[in-house]
Amino acid sequence: MIRRTPSACALRSAHATHARSCFVGHLGPDSPRAALNRIGVTVNGLAIDSKNEDLTGWYWENVITGAGAFVVTANDFSDYPRAIRLKLIRETSKPLSLRY
Repeated sequence: MIRRTPSACALRSAHATHARSCFVGHLGPDSPRAALNRIGVTVNGLAIDSKNEDLTGWYWENVITGAGAFVVTANDFSDYPRAIRLKLIRETSKPLSLRY
């Protein structure tokens, strides 16, 4: 799908949300994360870290990629609405460094 996206897109990003880390081991150079990074796609994440598994840290190491990529953490499922709002605001707001 990404290859079919017109190259005129100003922003190429992907979204990832998980409630627990489900992948074990090293993600090598053929991983989806590496492939997205090679073609300039930014992957941001929303970790629902209700089991104190340090899912946020796992996201930083294994999921997100690209310039300005970030992870937002929801402490549990009841915290998800706050976290997704924050994530969407961050993704759709122009960075301060680009405002002038």
